[in-house]
Amino acid sequence: MEYVYNVVKFIDAILSNNATDDHCKEFVKQGGLEPLIRIPSLPNIVIQFASSRACMDVAITLKDILTLSQDGTVIVQCFNQIDLLIKQLEPMYSPSNESFLITELARSPTPTQPYNSARTTPLLHTITALESYTTLLISLCKVGQVDMRTVCIAKWGSEQGLAIINKLSQLFNVIVWENALLGLISPPYNHTQDRPDLERLIEAIGPKPSHKLVDTSYI
Repeated sequence: MEYVYNVVKFIDAILSNNATDDHCKEFVKQGGLEPLIRIPSLPNIVIQFASSRACMDVAITLKDILTLSQDGTVIVQCFNQIDLLIKQLEPMYSPSNESFLITELARSPTPTQPYNSARTTPLLHTITALESYTTLLISLCKVGQVDMRTVCIAKWGSEQGLAIINKLSQLFNVIVWENALLGLISPPYNHTQDRPDLERLIEAIGPKPSHKLVDTSYI
């Protein structure tokens, strides 16, 4: 994350240390905004990214771009990334009494440290990437200027913005269900749901784990 922090601070210094919006407009024109917004969804980003200093710095830089550009391109790009991530979670929306995350966790090659790789736990990393984008959007909408508030409200009130709100509300129900089932990982293991996958986890971590296998505060 130190690399992300240094790159973002470098970009912010270029954009903010200028009396006009020329640098900002050129940055957006040259396609610099899209890779900057894609940072939270990179496969090697840790699942704690949403609460990290690097994420806050990305949010600060995006807010500077929003303020200087005087349009909602930043918010729309965030919407686009959220839409792509939600599509990757579509399997979790199907009716099921089982936990997709527990299944993913149990079938990982390294069940005791599965969250280190987006390849072994893609659903978990996708959910945590969505958390990062939620953090970015909350920061972007905390603006004092009336014209910027108008831009934010207009983008959230658009057809795309309302669709994103609806999809996030549906995802919330899924996450609540998954969070409840993740509690099954803690002893006593006297549950019938996801029993085969739970037995794989018990075998991997032992009958009395001394720590939580998954930190559900990031989910």
